Amino acid sequence: MKIFRYFTIAAVLVAGAVMTSCSSDFLEAEDKSSGGKSDDSFFSSSPESMLYTAYASLKDVVSTVDIYVQGTDLYVNNNNKLAGAFNDYSLDAKTTDVENFYLNNYIVINYANGVIGYSNGNTQYAQEARFVRAYCYYLLTQQFGSVPLVTEYIKTSNTNYPPIALKRIYSFLTNDLEAVYNDCKLSDYNTKAVGRPSKQAVAALLAKIYLAAGWDCDVDAVDDANNNGELPTPTSTENFTKAQEWATKAIEGGATSALGDFEALWKQENEDTNGEIIFSVQYDRANYPGTVSTGGHSLQNNFGGYYGSTTAYYIKNGGSNNSQSLKSMYLFEENDARYGTTFMTDVYNSTGTWGTEGYYAYYNASDLSSLAFNTKFFPWYSSEDEVDTYLREHKAQFQKGSYKAQPFATLLQSTVVLKTIDASGNIKTAKMTPDAYDNTASNTELGGVTLGSINVRKFDDKNSEMVDRNNDYRDIVLLQLSDMYLVRAEANMMLGGDYMSDINTVRSRAGLSALGSASEYQAPYATADNAPYSSFTVKPIDLLLDERARELYAQNMRWTDLRRTKQLVRYNVAFNKYINGSASAMMYNGAYKVLRPIPQKAKELNDALRNYQNPGYPSTGSAEIETETDATLE
Repeated sequence: MKIFRYFTIAAVLVAGAVMTSCSSDFLEAEDKSSGGKSDDSFFSSSPESMLYTAYASLKDVVSTVDIYVQGTDLYVNNNNKLAGAFNDYSLDAKTTDVENFYLNNYIVINYANGVIGYSNGNTQYAQEARFVRAYCYYLLTQQFGSVPLVTEYIKTSNTNYPPIALKRIYSFLTNDLEAVYNDCKLSDYNTKAVGRPSKQAVAALLAKIYLAAGWDCDVDAVDDANNNGELPTPTSTENFTKAQEWATKAIEGGATSALGDFEALWKQENEDTNGEIIFSVQYDRANYPGTVSTGGHSLQNNFGGYYGSTTAYYIKNGGSNNSQSLKSMYLFEENDARYGTTFMTDVYNSTGTWGTEGYYAYYNASDLSSLAFNTKFFPWYSSEDEVDTYLREHKAQFQKGSYKAQPFATLLQSTVVLKTIDASGNIKTAKMTPDAYDNTASNTELGGVTLGSINVRKFDDKNSEMVDRNNDYRDIVLLQLSDMYLVRAEANMMLGGDYMSDINTVRSRAGLSALGSASEYQAPYATADNAPYSSFTVKPIDLLLDERARELYAQNMRWTDLRRTKQLVRYNVAFNKYINGSASAMMYNGAYKVLRPIPQKAKELNDALRNYQNPGYPSTGSAEIETETDATLE
């Protein structure tokens, strides 16, 4: 990213928390960086300074992970890490990550409201701010449901912002974004990623908001343990129709409507120019010269296992959080090109050289055939004979010699298979259950090889320095073309129309054959010879969700996808090992935890939330959701 430089004084705004007493005197006259101006005069003349701070603050919202992905079907913690509050649904109003997510979104919203208020018209800056504000409200509604809808910059001591009915929030957001789209001051689309929204991005966000509104406002089906995956009949088709229409505008309004090579989409050198990327939060290492842990994020460390010390083995530090679950081991069909791009199947060893050896050798080494493996991963559809053949053909790459770790091969199946080969061609084999594999640091049968689950490589920064965390400067993609095809497919599914053509477009890009109907789909985790979930009955909604999982794996959408489509409880009961197949772990006082708790800190700062809490969590009383028309929201 070409990260925005902004006035230092802007960074102090909303430095504490949102919806608290705020002084109107943010800028003192004697502050030389403001040119001696008051806050009103300074930001009226330079609203972009606050906009740049809004973009910078958005990073705190999108670079977090657990709240987006845990408590679903695809991820587990390993290396003896605890389940965590999101995975086992023990979270409450004081869970720190919930509190931070909630407040960080409102911090961005307040900056955006400031830009809108100080722009004095429908300027480009104001339209960018309206997009950013809508995106944060989209995130908040997907996690918390009804929330306060604050549309003015907070400079007063007002601490009374009641939660607003979802229907009203969705109506405000869609009306506002449609107004931006129809009188657009933004570029039509981004020919080069610059971290700012385009007209295409506005259409894409509208599609996602309308889709959410359809499920939340027009579907009566209850997300509970009795949900069998059958599609509900919506009480109204208006929102789903709008979602279909806006997804089409997003698809047809960009630099390309065609899905290209999946690996090219995720190559680091392409992230500024790939036409499939609609909007991303951007980072640039060049803006932080001489630093190793300032300005970046740690997404590349979040989805995978730990292979040992970074400085000892020259391997990136997988945090052992959100690793591949047993279901996701069997998620990808054979020949799916997305598997090798999503996961790092080839992890190399090192003699002591960072970058061109070890983990990042995959991107930087001139000759990979001369390097030994740390481990080579094989997907579920491989056989032991195929692994043995590969070991014999590449015997030299599985010898330790002067390398730091003993090389081995890993076959990811319902019984995980580990193999080594010695210089004489003798193969040793060890087998483990997935749980044992997830929670064992090394395997003594094979001479103490260090175990680590397969890592996601979508966010790998090949220029990473030899530090544990926060040295990832890859852009974080929030909106992309393939997502729009799947949004349109989901809307058409709910409308009873043709949804298979869009699903097949996404499958075709991955190298998979087209399906004539959803009934032809053979989900590997339920139908393979060694399928771990053969009792799970696959429905059309599962095809759609599986396709989203494969296309958008590790992109912080899974919990929202399951909540939106009313499959959250069903999927947790079937696939989340942390609740042991019992929906009761997701309940409190007879209600399911299909929304996050309103954080205690937000309740303390907002009088209107004192007695309000989402179902599924303890509450000290009751408070009404605002449903009447409010002129300020129109």
